[in-house]
Amino acid sequence: MSYTLLLSLIEYKTLVLRGEMEAAEELLPSIPRDQHNSVARFLESRGLVADALRIATDPDYKFELAVQLGELGVAREIVETENMAAGENKWKQLGELAMSGGDIELASACLAKSGDLSGQLLLCSATASPARLEELAVTARKKGKNNVA
Repeated sequence: MSYTLLLSLIEYKTLVLRGEMEAAEELLPSIPRDQHNSVARFLESRGLVADALRIATDPDYKFELAVQLGELGVAREIVETENMAAGENKWKQLGELAMSGGDIELASACLAKSGDLSGQLLLCSATASPARLEELAVTARKKGKNNVA
């Protein structure tokens, strides 16, 4: 790490610690993009999760920050646009959060993309959707999940 980069990082963190966010924001362009996740982790540790989400570059980390903030739409966008490892798990996590938040439409879409048949069955039963139950039964039979079918 170069001396000037180190000085920029120290100056940025000092400004954040002082609460001088506008000055820190002006300094951010001088920090290389490959250091933005480090800066985002620092901001998160200071309770500035929304700022960390804006600055982070790693899709998995951004997803976790969006979930932490309850920004399910942002989390969905991240999973859809990024080629994420363990995408099914991310869809399932997002679906469970959407269900707990009462966003039935998002929960249904997420559970379908994650392949969570039992979660879909629960959701279809709760929403009294016979057409969706029939579709689910067909899908479950094709996958050999007779307990759901």
